[in-house]
Parts: sequence; structure tokens; C-alpha cells
Amino acid sequence: MIMVMAYIEDSKKHIFYPMDLVYKNKSEAVAQVKLIHENLSRKGVTVDAAVLYELKLSQKINLTQDCWEGENKEKNGYWRYKRYITMMGQPGLYEILILPRNWDAKRKIWQLAVSIPFYRGGEIGFIEQFIKYSRDVVDIRAKSCATYTLEKSYRFSREDNELKQAEMLMEPNSEVN
Repeated sequence: MIMVMAYIEDSKKHIFYPMDLVYKNKSEAVAQVKLIHENLSRKGVTVDAAVLYELKLSQKINLTQDCWEGENKEKNGYWRYKRYITMMGQPGLYEILILPRNWDAKRKIWQLAVSIPFYRGGEIGFIEQFIKYSRDVVDIRAKSCATYTLEKSYRFSREDNELKQAEMLMEPNSEVN
């Protein structure tokens, strides 16, 4: 599975932001980056580069009815963005929560969504509370979600249309802090 962080810019801002969905492979992820660029370029926004991360299953988390009954579901987009920027400094310290957003009955597959990073080895209860009170969409038919670690990273540049493996910092580094 592949998670994508896209470099998005317009005349006012430049951001590195996680795309919503998880992709089956690198070619599917690159195709989505290109498609998003085509769609956004009509609005004066470009997606010139992206970092693709291979994901490895860390742990499954059972979902219960309690996960859908939380009140005051609130999640600020900036808060999510800030967590990803922090994670990118030391990705080896984090796991990414992946949630089953929707069941595609025609293709018989789950549409999986990228939620947020959590420190590795954190308590499952904390993640369950996050699911309960966040605005992330979770299909009520789903029995579980999971956390994944980042295994390898690749840089994609739309300019040269190349995907190259990139080095990823996996240990704490005082230069980043």
C-alpha cells in the first residue's frame, strides 16, 4: 500500500499535504498525483512533486459501535497538517492510522483513507478515542482499521516524470529537533 504527500502550490502558499486515500501500488499513486494536478491546474494550483511512502502493517484495531457514537466530532485541518509535518522529520517514530472509508461493492474492495500519524507503540485506547471523536469517515460495516509504519519513500517529480527512491530518516535526529 502507498500513502502520498503532495507538494501543492498556488500564488499565495506552498504546502506539503497528505492525500486522502491509500493506493494499491506506486503506479496508481503517481497516476492520482497527475490527475489531481490536471484538475487543480484549472484553478491556478499545481502539484509539481510528491513523496510516496510504502506502508507496512503494524497492528489491526477492532472497531466497535462505540467508534461511531462519539459527540462533538471535531478536527481542524491545520492540526492534521501539523502532525504530518512533524512526522516527516522522523518518520520512523510514527505509525499512520488507516481507516476503511467505504466498501466498493462493485470492485469488492475497501476504499482506505489516510487519517493521522501516531507515535509508534502508543496505546490503542488513545487511537480508539481519536476515531470516536474525529470527523474521519469510517464505514459502519467495517470490523477493523489498522496502523502502518512507513517502510520506503520515493520522490516523484512531475517535471521529469520520474519516481526515485529517497532516503528516509528512521531514527531520532537532533538536527531535526
